[in-house]
Amino acid sequence: RQASELERQLWNDTTNDQVAKLLSNLQVAEQTHQIESLKAKQTAQQLLLVSQKRWISGLAASSVLLLLLVAVITRHLKLKRLAFKQLRAANQEIDGQKRQQLAIERRLAEQQKTESLSLLASGIAHDFNNLLCGIAGLAELGALSAQAKRKDELFREITSTSLKASGLTGQLLQFLGRPADETVPSDVVAVVESSRSLLQSVARSSSPVEIHSTTDSLVAAIDETRLCQVLVNLVSNSADASNDGGQILISITRCVLDAADLPNMTVAADARPGEFCRIVVQDSGSGMTETVRRKLFDPYFSTKAVGRGLGLASVMGIVRACCGCIDVKSEPEQGCRISVFIPVIERSLASTAPTIRRIDPEHRPQRMESSLLILFVDDETLLLDCQSEILERFGCRVLTATSAIEALKIASEHLSDLHCVVTDYSMPDHDGVWLAAKLRKLRPNLPVILCTGLGDNELASDQNLSRILAKPFSSQLLISAIRELTGEPEIQRTPPVQRSTDRPVPPRPNPSSTHPPHEPVG
Repeated sequence: RQASELERQLWNDTTNDQVAKLLSNLQVAEQTHQIESLKAKQTAQQLLLVSQKRWISGLAASSVLLLLLVAVITRHLKLKRLAFKQLRAANQEIDGQKRQQLAIERRLAEQQKTESLSLLASGIAHDFNNLLCGIAGLAELGALSAQAKRKDELFREITSTSLKASGLTGQLLQFLGRPADETVPSDVVAVVESSRSLLQSVARSSSPVEIHSTTDSLVAAIDETRLCQVLVNLVSNSADASNDGGQILISITRCVLDAADLPNMTVAADARPGEFCRIVVQDSGSGMTETVRRKLFDPYFSTKAVGRGLGLASVMGIVRACCGCIDVKSEPEQGCRISVFIPVIERSLASTAPTIRRIDPEHRPQRMESSLLILFVDDETLLLDCQSEILERFGCRVLTATSAIEALKIASEHLSDLHCVVTDYSMPDHDGVWLAAKLRKLRPNLPVILCTGLGDNELASDQNLSRILAKPFSSQLLISAIRELTGEPEIQRTPPVQRSTDRPVPPRPNPSSTHPPHEPVG
């Protein structure tokens, strides 16, 4: 029993020791766990602090970079704004310089235009004053002369001088590129060959003219008369430049001009790429400077003391009207070469090209038995009275009107008896084209003759017009036009008829005689 108690006591002691060890181990483990937890917390706190420091440092670095970027952008914007200000100031300065340059160029252009207009006006005034002085002198001689034959001669001289004045206005229209009638194609080679003697006489014997052609025939869009004008003026210019009697060479070739060639021409306003007839007039004279070359086609310009007229200026107008171009090559003391390019027309097209029928102004109308009723319209009373009396002297019965509205009213009252209407183009209320259109609505087959001094090519295509007469025109030209349009073979010259102010219709000699309607001649 004592042994058992000893064993029990020993076991209890052992158990207590083990329990104490376990408790101490548990305490140690708990302390260790607490220490490890504390270390873990400390480590986590340290890591959190480190991350916070890194985030703060990153944020600070980002902020610094952002501030640097903002500073860079701000400086760039400032520099750009400054550059824009400088550029704007430079642009304003350039614009100011351009405005000054344009103003200077405009003043120079106006000055040159004024000089050209002054030269043109003085030249035209000189030529017209000479012609008007001649007409006035002839009229005075006619008034002083007692012989009828001498009076007739002086009157013919007055008519001839008046037609010379009309030729001067025709040259002005050619200078503007507005010929008085439609262009009729011609064979350039044949015209040049047939004009050889004329050109040689223009060039004088001291300057021989030589003609070369690479083809036997070449049809171009220019009529024979204007082509002769071009050749005569170019040869005359070359002869004036060849004071030493140098040779003048005329060559005719066929060539093709494209869009790149036209800007290099001296004159090429209305030219289009295509095939051209090239007429070259070349001399070995004194040549021209650049300043002279730029003024070569100015009216009445000359390197001599006084310009002689519209020679080369009319050449430029004729070529422009033909949709051609001109090229001038010249150097001082190296001669001059002027090339004229006229569009080529094939013979098949040239034979069917529309033309305006011309009436010979020297043709004298013959007598006839019947009379015609003509309505003459013009706002110029002097011309109205003069032409009306001329028509009456040739046996016509004439109604007159000074405006398109009055003419339309008179024509409506005598529509069935009216044979022809002769009207001016420019009038105060409505022009002659308007009147022709109104008359054709009333009577489609009524012949209408339009008289104009403008030389507008667009009028030739108007279907309401039967004929266009360029002012000034002769009485023979007017009578012949009326005769052709009305179908009357002859017009009788009769004594003057006393005309009243209310414009009554003279009695018709044969009331039963009527004229069949005629189609308009376009």
